[in-house]
Amino acid sequence: MRQSGVLAAAGLYALDHHLDQLAEDNANARRLREGLEGEARRAFEPEAGQSNILSFSVAGLDVPAAVFAEACLAHGVRIRAIGEQIRATTHLDVDCAGIARAVAVIRAQADAFARTRDSEGTSPFGGVSGRSPDGHFQGSALDPRKG
Repeated sequence: MRQSGVLAAAGLYALDHHLDQLAEDNANARRLREGLEGEARRAFEPEAGQSNILSFSVAGLDVPAAVFAEACLAHGVRIRAIGEQIRATTHLDVDCAGIARAVAVIRAQADAFARTRDSEGTSPFGGVSGRSPDGHFQGSALDPRKG
């Protein structure tokens, strides 16, 4: 707890200098949700998109969330797998163009996994969902600057 003052200072600085950015981040998360809605393969929590964090499930794709996140990262969009959920976080470095790119990549990867599943008549992962073979994925926020 001796470092709590440093963390508190960062929070106070953010409140003093980046409150407008928080509203933009929340709006970008809503744009991301709107861009990804409308497909049965992704399920959103009812409150998803009310902050700068958007969580959704890809269980309908019969693909582990970590594998899905890795596929998106290979195309320059950093999302995080947490258990069976995907988590996307908007922040200062993610603008509207980054959101549009993230929507395109996430949709394309979902379509690719769905085609693989449909053409094989089964899940390419044997029906296992939620974890990669190593059990985790490292990554956190959308990063439109990559790829």
